[in-house]
Amino acid sequence: MVKKVTEHLPIPSISSDSKSPAIDLVSLCETMKWSNAVICIGRQTPLATAIREINDLPSTLSDFAEQRLVLIRLQSTNSASFFESLAIEVVNRWERAVRSLERLDAVTIVEVSGPCGGLALDLILACDYRLATADFRLELPLCDGRLWPGMGLYRLAQQIGLAHTRRLLLSKDPLSHERCVELGLIDMIDVWPLDLPHRPNRHGARDLAIRRRLLLEALSTSYEDALGTHLAACDRELRQRNEVHHVRPETD
Repeated sequence: MVKKVTEHLPIPSISSDSKSPAIDLVSLCETMKWSNAVICIGRQTPLATAIREINDLPSTLSDFAEQRLVLIRLQSTNSASFFESLAIEVVNRWERAVRSLERLDAVTIVEVSGPCGGLALDLILACDYRLATADFRLELPLCDGRLWPGMGLYRLAQQIGLAHTRRLLLSKDPLSHERCVELGLIDMIDVWPLDLPHRPNRHGARDLAIRRRLLLEALSTSYEDALGTHLAACDRELRQRNEVHHVRPETD
């Protein structure tokens, strides 16, 4: 079953002039038996619409089984200077929406095509899998020619390191898809069929969400504070395994 979260835009084929097809989400979900939701964001998509649809994802997915997959398709999104015209209240709502996506109990995939700026960096950094077509280039969000100091900057430092992020601060040039792959911002270029490393099981999406959360907290949490959370995750994992294999754990 495919549930479109957006109706104002058709599901586009974002492969452009590439010979590789865009992700066939219907086939993907039928093959992997994942329920799913789709959000499409293009240059004409209002920010308020994007915020609302991302915020609606938890309630949309609550009707589905454990295997939850969200695909966000970005095609030639807003210009690099998109944030310059926004009030801080709107920026705050956007940051909260991205945070909710980052903590969603679902496998999240972003598929990008063409020159993408504005919202693109935030959504790429918040998703589990990042796919692009060969014509993709990332225009970093700017304000008066300087890198936008939003939470995308925070995520960049966390995910690609301080040294790479510092270099990006000094550059205004768009990043090619090759450079994005080198930095780890993009995982694959023009790859189909998509081979997700995490094959679905009864607890698949939630398991991935738990591990994602542990990764996000790793750089800002001390070992002592993190230990309890990691042990709780390990306990959950062992309980699930023992339940499946009917194994009684050793206590000595």
